[in-house]
Amino acid sequence: MQSRPTSRALAAAVAVALVLASCGGGEETSKKERPTTTEAPTTTAEPTTTVPNAPPPTAPLTGVVVNEQQALRVARPALAVKIDNTPEALPQWGVNNADIVYEIQVEGVSRLMAIFHSDDAAQVGPTRSARYSDPPILAMFGRPIFGWSGANKGVTKAVKAASYINNADAITAPKEYKRTRARSAPHNLLTSTTGLYTHAKPDEGTPPQQFQYLAPGEGNPTASPLAGANVQVGTTPSSWVWDAAAGVYKRWEYRKAHGTDAGQVVSSNVVLLATRYSSPRSPIAQTTGAGNALVLTGGVAVPGVWSRPKESDTFTLTAVGGAPIKLTPGRTWVELADHPWGPIAPDVAAGMLAGGK
Repeated sequence: MQSRPTSRALAAAVAVALVLASCGGGEETSKKERPTTTEAPTTTAEPTTTVPNAPPPTAPLTGVVVNEQQALRVARPALAVKIDNTPEALPQWGVNNADIVYEIQVEGVSRLMAIFHSDDAAQVGPTRSARYSDPPILAMFGRPIFGWSGANKGVTKAVKAASYINNADAITAPKEYKRTRARSAPHNLLTSTTGLYTHAKPDEGTPPQQFQYLAPGEGNPTASPLAGANVQVGTTPSSWVWDAAAGVYKRWEYRKAHGTDAGQVVSSNVVLLATRYSSPRSPIAQTTGAGNALVLTGGVAVPGVWSRPKESDTFTLTAVGGAPIKLTPGRTWVELADHPWGPIAPDVAAGMLAGGK
């Protein structure tokens, strides 16, 4: 049995402890003998989430990246204007400012429908009348504004009956149109995008994207080089030639450089669509259904087909083999051609570019 310590033993132990405490350490040793422990607060790190950068905004009708000022502009609806395309109407105004241009047969010759959105034009024209072909094309652009000079009773009724069209024609909005003394009627009626856009309504919104576009470095797998193409819409002949130095297609019409107030007509893309018209006396373009197509973009040609099941759909362009045909970001001309198109030989194209005609 272990005995309890005596009072004398306890006193001796205390004395030894005091001696050890007084040897070399002083205040610092005293602190060591009486350590204070401060525990660091325990924190749980918040999980980091990487948010991908939003893609830059692009203009829906060109696929071109836009800056902050342009982004405000492309928030508005599309604006379509019918433009005279007879020899007496050349050179035209504002055509090179349009995002998309349609060439459509009328009575014999062709007429243009210029679609403005990401750019403006101080003068547009010569403005001409609407046709039955117009409402089905305009249906692809949401709720567009439509500028036109007038039409016969049947066409006027058809255009006005299309609830998605915001008509700003010369009868509805006469102050937006004026005649120039530089031409004789009916090839002298002008308008402007600024004036016509004052008739935009809050609920119209932006137009949907019409085509698929190539990413940087991307190409169409079934493309092949082509210097240019000859096209005919109605009785109007035209030619498109790739200018590699300028990076655009240049247009000739009636065997002359197609002139505008901003120089020769140019486009980043040319979309040729084989199109049937219902009647030669009052042609109506059949723009729903399907047909052959050829896309000129970046100096190459991509053959395929177009399809459009209903009027509210955009054109779908499909290459041979089933891949989608993609365009170069930029402006596009759409030729609703009722005649076969043909290639332009490289030497002929080079001569046209060198001579400018």
